[in-house]
Amino acid sequence: MGLAAVACKNGESEAWYARRAEDVRELELLEEVDIVYLSPEEYASRGGRDPVPTDEELHRYAQTYGRLGFFPIDLDLRPIYTRQGSNRTGAFYSWRTKEIVIVDHAEDNDVVAAFVVALQDQHFDLEAYLNCATRDGRRQRSRETLEAKPAS
Repeated sequence: MGLAAVACKNGESEAWYARRAEDVRELELLEEVDIVYLSPEEYASRGGRDPVPTDEELHRYAQTYGRLGFFPIDLDLRPIYTRQGSNRTGAFYSWRTKEIVIVDHAEDNDVVAAFVVALQDQHFDLEAYLNCATRDGRRQRSRETLEAKPAS
């Protein structure tokens, strides 16, 4: 792996985060991943912001994840979402630009998660998968099945 030993939050290097991601996913990065560091202001100026979900989206999330047992189906997610604040992006991988963006002082788990997505993209071509899933309707049918109301 050809990553520079640039220190991230808590003094860990980019290579350390990449190795953690490889351990977690049990795959190796096939090539170096570019990393972009942005301040919250730079992130916002580039149009980056955490999306504010609509009430309908929040209801759909509660229905979906409630059926999976994460919390009650009828949970109102608005207060939980508002408490978290709107500037919660720490780090993410863009399959379009093939780079990891780290905003301000990202948490370790956010940086590792971004590396996990990067190595999955290198091995499985996420863009092709997402386009395929959208084109043939598999993702929509899966969501419809999961969100289907149980028979009374």
